[in-house]
Amino acid sequence: MAQTYMLVWLAVALCFARFLLIGRRPKGYPPGPPTVPILGNIHQMPSRDAHLQFQKWAQVYGPIYSLMLGTKTLIVLSSDEAVKELLDKRSNNFSDRQEMYIGQTLCSGD
Repeated sequence: MAQTYMLVWLAVALCFARFLLIGRRPKGYPPGPPTVPILGNIHQMPSRDAHLQFQKWAQVYGPIYSLMLGTKTLIVLSSDEAVKELLDKRSNNFSDRQEMYIGQTLCSGD
């Protein structure tokens, strides 16, 4: 009986720890404003004049920074040079799309 309670508490603790990791910036991503568990940076997103907040973040974190919106990561490019570098020069690394199974296989005959 004690082992069952121990396993239940362990499972609850692991789920809680995993739950707290939602909204955290993964390693290797560009820097950005501090996040809070679950929400990430959603609480910092302004409802009006968002471009002013994006400018402030660009001044603090540089021309490429990341925002966590719940479980989704948003990479912001805030300078012409950053856009040109990533979308023109390195497009083969960053311009990938998921394969469209229905469109390619069923509709066009592969």
